[in-house]
Amino acid sequence: MSVGAMSDASSSYQKIEVDKIYLDLNDIDKLNARIKKQLQKYSVLEDQERKETRSNLQKNLKLSSDLQKRVLAVQDENSKMKFENILQKKVKELEVLSSSLVYKEQELLVKYKDQLEENDLEENTHHYEKKGLLDAGSDEDDADDDFCDFQSSEPAMKGDNKYSKISTNSASFNYNESDVTQLDNEESSNLFQHQQKQKQKLKKEDEVEEFQLQSHDQFLKQRTEKIMKVSNSLHQINRMYNQLNEIVVEQGETLTRIEDNFVQSKVNTKKTVKELQKTLSKEKTLKDKIMSCDLQVMCLSIWFIVACTFFFIDLSIASPKVE
Repeated sequence: MSVGAMSDASSSYQKIEVDKIYLDLNDIDKLNARIKKQLQKYSVLEDQERKETRSNLQKNLKLSSDLQKRVLAVQDENSKMKFENILQKKVKELEVLSSSLVYKEQELLVKYKDQLEENDLEENTHHYEKKGLLDAGSDEDDADDDFCDFQSSEPAMKGDNKYSKISTNSASFNYNESDVTQLDNEESSNLFQHQQKQKQKLKKEDEVEEFQLQSHDQFLKQRTEKIMKVSNSLHQINRMYNQLNEIVVEQGETLTRIEDNFVQSKVNTKKTVKELQKTLSKEKTLKDKIMSCDLQVMCLSIWFIVACTFFFIDLSIASPKVE
């Protein structure tokens, strides 16, 4: 082989190796560009997910604060209702006592019913007797008036002692009858007053019972309203707890998404690291190839120089000396 053919072969080999190196470098640049794009995408996705998670967490914090406020309000209402329940128990005890008193009154009325009826009959009889005595008294008053006029006259004043004795006896007799009527009137008045007092007592008791019934009705209405309020508050609490459960579920879903994204990012980073390691290994191999090519070129150049020197030496030896 000639030296020119060797140089052409070495130059063509060098060109081929250099082309391969350029192709590998282009591939490496493409891979680096892809890796950069993927890293940018992952960074954008991470930023978006972080923003979404922050917004969701802020919303959840607001909802939790609102729910805590509502729960505190409901607790205050429950404490108030506890005090009201204590008052209701006391009112119930009073109602039981009042009902027992009413029952005792009814028993007493049943026991003394006969006596009350007898008193009513006596009162009616005394009333009718009073009417009869008053009618009779009116006639007697007219006769007494005539008798007084007769006594005021002069012949009556000049009468005998017999008539005076008879008049005194008659006056004494009339005085005894008036005493009897006065006693009857006093007894009837006492009975009448006693019955009136009993009626007034019964009226007062009826008024008290009516007032108690009205207060009991008002208390029942207030209690029903409070029970409705408590039921509404319990429904609100159930709704709030359902909302909390929904929020917790949403948070769990977001956290699972974040975990999945982190796992994917880790996997992708591992892949990128592997690709970078491959590219680095390829770069190392290319550098080694370039170094080997350089060494080969240096060796070939040295060999070519040595061959040329030997060739020129042979020519100088083979050429005849000119004298």
